[in-house]
Amino acid sequence: MSIGGLIKKFNGSMVGYLPIKIMEGIIGIVTIKVYTTLFDPKEFGDYQVINTTISIGFLICLGWIVQGIIRYSNTYAKDKEKNKQFYSTLVVAWVTTVIALSSLFLAGVYFLPKVFWNLDYLYALLIIFVLISYSLNIILLTQLLYSDKRMLNSVLLLASVSIKLIFTYILTRFIGNTIIAIFISHSVTDFAIGLIAIFSSSMLKLIRLKSFSKSMLKALITFGYPLMGLSLAMVVLNISDRYIIKYFYGSKDVGLYTSNYAISSAIFTMIMFGLSRGIYPKILNEWNNKNYTGANQKLSLGGKYYIIIALPAAIGLFLLSAPIASIALGPKYFEGSDVIGIVSLAMFFYGLSEYFNRGWELKAYTFPILINCSIAAAVNITLNIIFVPIFGYMVAAYSTLIAYIIYAAISWLRANKRMRFRVGKKSLWNILLSCSIMVIIVLAFDYLFLIDLIGLIIVIPLAAIGYFITLFLTGEIKNEISNLR
Repeated sequence: MSIGGLIKKFNGSMVGYLPIKIMEGIIGIVTIKVYTTLFDPKEFGDYQVINTTISIGFLICLGWIVQGIIRYSNTYAKDKEKNKQFYSTLVVAWVTTVIALSSLFLAGVYFLPKVFWNLDYLYALLIIFVLISYSLNIILLTQLLYSDKRMLNSVLLLASVSIKLIFTYILTRFIGNTIIAIFISHSVTDFAIGLIAIFSSSMLKLIRLKSFSKSMLKALITFGYPLMGLSLAMVVLNISDRYIIKYFYGSKDVGLYTSNYAISSAIFTMIMFGLSRGIYPKILNEWNNKNYTGANQKLSLGGKYYIIIALPAAIGLFLLSAPIASIALGPKYFEGSDVIGIVSLAMFFYGLSEYFNRGWELKAYTFPILINCSIAAAVNITLNIIFVPIFGYMVAAYSTLIAYIIYAAISWLRANKRMRFRVGKKSLWNILLSCSIMVIIVLAFDYLFLIDLIGLIIVIPLAAIGYFITLFLTGEIKNEISNLR
């Protein structure tokens, strides 16, 4: 087989999208380093609160469109008329929702200025443009990925995060170290990438106003409506802590907390999405072909891959959080370094719960996931409200960990019995043994040497080699090595 054929085969495999997300994650970590160098904790904290609010607006009001693309784009792809109805309906829904959201936001800025941070109208219009361009980018890149245009999706995704970083840095040289530079660079880049995605795909040919379908919209809302509630619950579970920290302590502590949180989030986002974007389409394809046994096998295999990659990553970040923070963040942000390790463990359980919940997603019945998430979110916000005012922002990290453990446990107990993610006890013991070897290597290196940048460059590969050699010797990844060869 030619090199090109090998690359194409790997790109279409269950782990083929992971390298792209790793590259995106690396750029994301560099971006955090640049931003925390350019902006002080208070400025960075303000950016996080505003950006979080924009993300909430998207998740609650437009997230169901993304879920519809993920779930149904392949289902309708073979039927030309259904495909036209699908995309035409989504576009009409997106435009209508964006207009309604923008109008409500401008009305809020005018009638409730204190609630909206006393924004002037120019700043408000910029935020609206950020929301429009951000939603356009997310929706179209998702459409490319799930319509088998993975290479184009990869190129645009990496171009997007790279250009945002470079553009922001250039803008700060002209307008100063203000977060307006971030919003301008992100919105312009997202809009440009969105336009490229539109004209590079066949989506324009499918969009016709006359093809809008009320029945299609009803079906999508029936699937997506519980996910809107789920999105709200996920917001409470994921990012409500920064609002509580801001209320009791101000933007500076938000900046310290979220900058360190972002390191863990960037790394686990690349792991979770890198694997799921390669695995889920294959599971969905088996499900659509009514091969439920095959879908179950791929779900379990995907879950096993996730544990093999994510568990050592979480443990490694926990052990090395201090040197990672000293290198990856500006010097003013180091005091929050413990957040990295705690949140990394939390993110591991969050990713695990995704595989437990996958069976309900395949059945297009998402209400049980909403219940699971709501319980965990209630625990998280209760712990934050009680303990953050007493002990400070570090408690929010522990609250997140407790909430995600509860979320994973409930998701496992209440998983769809027909589609359960299972990993054998022997595999789990092999993975835990390999992680133990990795921990010994890291602790021994930490005892003997100073872990600075050079130390990290040495100890991370050493620990990874020890981990994967142990996995291989236990026979846990022999099949994977054979496949790669």
